[in-house]
Amino acid sequence: MSECPVCGGAMTAALCPVCGYDLSADYGRFPTFSPLPPSTAAPAHWQLLRCPTCGSLRFGLQRKDGMPVCLVCRQVHPNAAVRAASAPPSKVPVWFSAGMGHTAAGYSDGSVQASGDNRWGQCNVSDWTGILALAAGDSHTAGLCRDGTVRAVGNHAGGRCNVQSWTNIRAIAAGSYHTFGLTGDGTVLSAGFHHSSRKELQSWSGITAIAAGDMHVVGLRSDRSVVAVGNNEHGQLGVRRWNDVIAITAGWSFTAGLHSNGTVSAAGLGYEDQNRVRRWSGVTAIAAGASHLAALHADGTVSAVGSNHENQLDVKDWSGITSIFAAGNITIGVRADGTMVCTDSRAQTLFLKSSGSEEESIC
Repeated sequence: MSECPVCGGAMTAALCPVCGYDLSADYGRFPTFSPLPPSTAAPAHWQLLRCPTCGSLRFGLQRKDGMPVCLVCRQVHPNAAVRAASAPPSKVPVWFSAGMGHTAAGYSDGSVQASGDNRWGQCNVSDWTGILALAAGDSHTAGLCRDGTVRAVGNHAGGRCNVQSWTNIRAIAAGSYHTFGLTGDGTVLSAGFHHSSRKELQSWSGITAIAAGDMHVVGLRSDRSVVAVGNNEHGQLGVRRWNDVIAITAGWSFTAGLHSNGTVSAAGLGYEDQNRVRRWSGVTAIAAGASHLAALHADGTVSAVGSNHENQLDVKDWSGITSIFAAGNITIGVRADGTMVCTDSRAQTLFLKSSGSEEESIC
């Protein structure tokens, strides 16, 4: 059980039952406040500008008055520092996740769409509602529901979809053959994970965020240290010495962490990629695809390293970006006005919800 940062009420799931605060919102990747009731000080939806003090896009709400506070420099910003915005249009996806051959997109109204390979039923999500977050594995798709439970469809081999009994979940992640859930008390549940690794995972505590690669899972602790367990063939578990980390992400065989000073650490990437990552500065968000890593800088530009066989690194001309996603072999950027840009991909198609039943590609 956790405490709501807005009203202080007890939270047993991702959504506060008292004031409606959405704890699962990922401000680093999609810097928009979740809907709050009219009784709170903040409007129904805040779309945040960059912090004028440090340039961060990571914001929270003060409990006493609902005012925005930068989570990096802790500077409180009055109403003039942000602009009120309506909820994102229903046709704009707010979550992306991709497996080996399928892509899932989640929308602000809690609905989900998926496209691509569906031989195991991993795209059968059209009837899902109230979904807060998505995680796609090799051949399965998981969704976090508002009540803290988890749904999963697709290939059930190895028990990767055995999540029906999970409760009090606040975040999810998926590897190729596994599903993970972060509980409200900071522990991590797993479905399909290798037995020996699962034992080590059960000893984790104080976890505030999780990420999963092909055969490994990463946890960010409340003290801003990082832990990882699973396959270490490419050195992707080399996170022991990382500190002051505020966000984590994981690709197929690598791990990356964003530090509060805007630098990035990576484990498992190639030597040249490691050198390029070390030179990054002013980073406000990171996102991992299957084999590439993208970083959003405070000036609205984007950098990317890793595999480029589907043009997923072609981001050097992007500007005015406020949040980023990476899904499979695609990199996606979102601007403050809600418009989106993405790298070209022939392997996967991302759909937008149109005003009617028609679907169109954003790429």
